[in-house]
Amino acid sequence: MSFSKLLSSLYLVSFLLLVLLKAVSGDDPIYHICSSSGTFFTEDFYDGSLRRLSALQSSETPANKGFSLAMMGEVYGLALCRFDVVDVDCSSCVVDASKEIRNRCPNIKGATIGYDKCLYKYENENFFSIVDYQSAVTCDPGNAKEPAATFNGVRRDLLIHLAVGANQSELMYANGSRGLAGSEKLYGFAQCTRDLIFLDCLTCLDYAIMRVSSVCNGKRGGRNSGGSCILRYEMYQLLNN
Repeated sequence: MSFSKLLSSLYLVSFLLLVLLKAVSGDDPIYHICSSSGTFFTEDFYDGSLRRLSALQSSETPANKGFSLAMMGEVYGLALCRFDVVDVDCSSCVVDASKEIRNRCPNIKGATIGYDKCLYKYENENFFSIVDYQSAVTCDPGNAKEPAATFNGVRRDLLIHLAVGANQSELMYANGSRGLAGSEKLYGFAQCTRDLIFLDCLTCLDYAIMRVSSVCNGKRGGRNSGGSCILRYEMYQLLNN
């Protein structure tokens, strides 16, 4: 094999490895939303406040059991990590989220971005304790083996159980499973941002159940990701512990 062909092969292998690692790590955002709250100039006061806020929340979030609210200048920020994520991964996810949202919503005064392990949100006005109904639904492309009505009934029972559980939990999360035909199980979890009162957590998750049930009808997996609550179900274990 010539040197040029060998080099081309090495480049191809390296590229495929990078793609594979990216897919396995799940580092790509699930969704992002750029608000209509106005713009700012790079290196102005708002920009500096946003950068300092992001740095602060990357350390405060894991130190506060995966959640933080903070204000810096005119900027209000919220960060939430999935409840099973270890501190170092939580901090890393918040750092990545705060950087990536600036790329996707450049110079916008408000934005939300969601990853598998965390969500990050900032605005130029106080949004704390207000339910954010903006969300994104994603579904597993595969269909359940059971008839749609049967599967949807099991899914709805599980998701309602999780919503009630998160509403009763001090840290506002719940996980669980339900049996399906044979040895298969349906796994899920629900989590709210801890600035909400319990009733608002339940309201947010009820809306999430309605959304994911409608969009992911009969699908083996699905999630509703938003700025106030997260809801997900799959046919496999979702959590680290």
